[in-house]
Amino acid sequence: MSGLFVFQIGNSVVSKSVGLNRVACYKGEETKVTTMRTTQSLSITLPIDMAEMVKAKVASGEYATESEVIRDGLRTLAARDAAVERWLNDDVAKAYDAYKADPSSASPLDDVMKRLNAKMANPESK
Repeated sequence: MSGLFVFQIGNSVVSKSVGLNRVACYKGEETKVTTMRTTQSLSITLPIDMAEMVKAKVASGEYATESEVIRDGLRTLAARDAAVERWLNDDVAKAYDAYKADPSSASPLDDVMKRLNAKMANPESK
């Protein structure tokens, strides 16, 4: 068998080569590598209703820990922020550039409000 076996002891990772370096293998040499933490412990304060929601998610079995609930919420927030950023860059910026290039292409606010109010009054119409 040959390869590099890696295992963690506390905050350190120990690797042991087997068969790749026969001298090291025969001597049973180990190389200690100190790693950086990939997580950080935080203490947060939540409103009671949010804290109860976190606990309910764990109690339902949907999540294993409260930390998983918070991580998933933060991932969702990051995805939403990225979507808003894409919309601003892709759609809003293009519309603004088109307006700056030809201001006469814009509709007066009164016309826009009339169309919007008509759509809200009759949502089935297109």
